Amino acid sequence: SGVLLNSWTGLNIYRVAKARYPRGGLLQDSNQEIVLVVGLLVVIAISVVEALFCYNGLSNEKNLPNAATFYLGVVAIAIPILLQLAFGRLGHRGGKGDHQRVDGYPTPPPAPGDSWEPL
Repeated sequence: SGVLLNSWTGLNIYRVAKARYPRGGLLQDSNQEIVLVVGLLVVIAISVVEALFCYNGLSNEKNLPNAATFYLGVVAIAIPILLQLAFGRLGHRGGKGDHQRVDGYPTPPPAPGDSWEPL
């Protein structure tokens, strides 16, 4: 779960940064592979550290439940909720129908019967 959450966070950070600063040095299309590799290494490193903390916190069943494990669990649950709120606000800067991709590919047309507008 840590790898998935960290990957999702990294992709959203890249998406928002690319949308806000499209001409930034590291955000240019020629540097996309370098940013991807460095981002993956950061995600893997953070996930390993998180896994070690989880292992150490849950390794002694005689000390469970403990306050540190409870608070870390609350923080772990709050992080994706807060990130979803933050990225939702940052990602909806345009008006209706303003769906831009940051990977250089055009936005595909909606499938028959589908619409970009909310129901």
